[in-house]
Amino acid sequence: MLYLLEMALVLLIFVFFLIQIIIPIWNGTQLFPTFRGKARQIEQEMRQVNSEIELTEQERILSEQKKKLAKLSLPKEDEKKES
Repeated sequence: MLYLLEMALVLLIFVFFLIQIIIPIWNGTQLFPTFRGKARQIEQEMRQVNSEIELTEQERILSEQKKKLAKLSLPKEDEKKES
């Protein structure tokens, strides 16, 4: 019985070591992610907000580029109509 308890404890320590140290090192994240629940949630929200900001900025640049294209293409169309 003591042997089973000892093996269960060793297995538990191995799983803890794997989940909290090996996998975060492999993924390039901080160690002990389980103990950082609230911080991880805030970081995830920050990444989402930053992504939305980047998307909005790209949409703004796209609309500016479309306006520039429209301005550049208008005179060419007017010249074709006059010819």
